[in-house]
Amino acid sequence: MVVKGVRNSIKNVATYVQGNTVEDIKEKHGLNSISKLCFNENPYAPYSVCKKAIKENMDSYNCYPEEDYIKLKEMIAQKNNFSSNNIALGHGIVGLLETLSKMFLEKDDQVIIPESTFGLYEDLSRIMGAEIVKSELDQGKVDVEDVVDNINSKTKIIWISNPNNPTGTIINDDEFQYLLSNLPEDVWLIFDEAYYEFAVGPDYPASMEAVRDGANIILTRTFSKAYGMAGLRLGYAIANKEVIEIINRVSQPFNSNRAGLKGAKAILENGKEADQALKKINKSKEHLISELQKRNLEVFASYTNFIFFKTPYSAKKIAGRMLKDGVMVAEGSRWGYEKGIRVSIGKPENNKIFLNSLDKTLDELN
Repeated sequence: MVVKGVRNSIKNVATYVQGNTVEDIKEKHGLNSISKLCFNENPYAPYSVCKKAIKENMDSYNCYPEEDYIKLKEMIAQKNNFSSNNIALGHGIVGLLETLSKMFLEKDDQVIIPESTFGLYEDLSRIMGAEIVKSELDQGKVDVEDVVDNINSKTKIIWISNPNNPTGTIINDDEFQYLLSNLPEDVWLIFDEAYYEFAVGPDYPASMEAVRDGANIILTRTFSKAYGMAGLRLGYAIANKEVIEIINRVSQPFNSNRAGLKGAKAILENGKEADQALKKINKSKEHLISELQKRNLEVFASYTNFIFFKTPYSAKKIAGRMLKDGVMVAEGSRWGYEKGIRVSIGKPENNKIFLNSLDKTLDELN
């Protein structure tokens, strides 16, 4: 049936296809277990403090969130040296990105998006009727000079994932400052920092300082990755208070769930498990990078909980063959990397299974 009356801009947006579930793959290949290394999930979560807080408050989930909503914003603000007026909450980063696209974009506006990045930026922009301008990557990294060269009078938003998903790379502070210094006053930089906790360090740009300095920038972050709450869908934005006021005006009321708020508060109050998980993931990442390099594969620098690498063969073939061993990885053709693979960092036993399966697959294709 043809559904009449739907906005024309939606006709150009592809439906998200989830792919096979873990149970589907087990049944198809006769497997008892799966190493799910395709969604960049945290293998050490949910943390005990998060589970305890959620269980202890089960009797409150028939009510909309009130006090927890306010308190969590205060806790996030304190952790990052902001006022709670600089913080907005949302149903994961995705909920915030939807709000921001509605807030800024009108038909025939232009947005600049790196050519290989999180696909939702393009989908949301198309839904709002915006024109897409693709910026080139340089060795898997956002090329800020190319971004600036693409800015024109129609540009409204620049979407940047930093670190970039799927390549795992970052722009450094010099590149970041170059981008900000060339940002017109009516163009906004949406700086998606979903993997911030894995990336923060001497190489990372001073993004929060840019907010404090009044730059046209909005930071988005999540509790899905380092904090292991992907299934609870909770994210937040950091921006100047005038922007936050408009975000709150555009977004739906009570736009966070009570269980997620309880879990997030508990983790911020006691972050020991999260800190330990971060160290384990980073240690495993270093090991995996070393192992992939030993196999003479091209590995991109990673500031995330995943690794992106290239092989001499079709990524679809490799990913399909590894499924037979119960290993789920993300093949790169959707991002324009026909021979690229993105693998999430799992527990050591899952990483070992991944390497064994990769070796077997490469030997068969050789």
